[in-house]
Amino acid sequence: MNHAPRVLLVVVLIAGCDPCGTGAPVLKMATPAKQAQISHEDRQLFEAVYQLGLFDPQGLKRVRGNVEVPTCWGRNHVSEASGWLRGGKLFLDNLREAKAPTPHVRVELADEARAALDSKEGEEGKLPVPNFGGDESIAPFNTSLRYVFWAAWLHRRGDNSLATELMDRVRKETPEWEQNPPLLEAVEFEIAAEEFNQAILAFMAGADDVALAHAERFVKMRPSEDFEEFEDGRKLVEELKRRKDKGTFGKTASDPKGKSIAELIQDLELVFCRQWGQPGGVSFHDSPIVLELVSRGDEAVLPLLECIQNDSRHTRSIEFHRDFSPFRHLIGVSAPARNARLGILSITELAFSDVP
Repeated sequence: MNHAPRVLLVVVLIAGCDPCGTGAPVLKMATPAKQAQISHEDRQLFEAVYQLGLFDPQGLKRVRGNVEVPTCWGRNHVSEASGWLRGGKLFLDNLREAKAPTPHVRVELADEARAALDSKEGEEGKLPVPNFGGDESIAPFNTSLRYVFWAAWLHRRGDNSLATELMDRVRKETPEWEQNPPLLEAVEFEIAAEEFNQAILAFMAGADDVALAHAERFVKMRPSEDFEEFEDGRKLVEELKRRKDKGTFGKTASDPKGKSIAELIQDLELVFCRQWGQPGGVSFHDSPIVLELVSRGDEAVLPLLECIQNDSRHTRSIEFHRDFSPFRHLIGVSAPARNARLGILSITELAFSDVP
């Protein structure tokens, strides 16, 4: 006698109303993957990350498109990137903001995370280093932290299974992050560094209100004292508040022709010149304000010397060792003043900034 194989179908009964409105219970298949429990360790980490300032993606749509972002080189760059759409802005994975791209396509973070976990591109089977198309302006300074942010966002959106899988891989591949404090410190450094970076970029462009908001948030975070380069964040807050008091808040350079020497020296705080390489420096020989001071000849030498020796203001120019490093340095007005003086004295010498 032949016995047909028996198939046992298990379903979960979930109380609800049928579409016809009869009130009868409806059978639904359970989907437990997203509802998997997150570890207490990861839950604490994610809560701490949000308290540090990671934005909440709840209710936001994730899209991908070409975004234009400012860079430390003093010019904007266009790159393809994913981010969270809110209003007219796109919040990127490196915590920066950009104008919402048009056009854009809808993407799902879960799909991006799964692709990273399944990728064979990583060295020795590790998670792939996030590819930002060679553009550091849309990359976190610590690119591995992108996956920590992803995990925190996935958890907030209810996908605990994928969030746990990402965190397990991150900890497995980065032994020094096996305990929460070092990882949390790395996240705190990243968020603080990005606040500082946003403040610097806004200051360079003359958006002083935006710069001050970011700089003050940075100062409140008080990153590790091991990073002395961040001292310029506090200097920036002081500089912006000074400009506010003096009425030059948000002011940018205008045509220097016809201005007095005193006015030109006052305008040295508006000088913006780009760094020419990395590592490299900033030369002020092409600044219209500096060139105008040079044209005034000997009459400008003593006022310039006074500026070089005693003026503690800063220009809108910055310098850096590498664009992918978070450290940026403000350049004092004594640097372009020195360039102007050298020009008057016909000394052919490159004079760079006077950063200590």
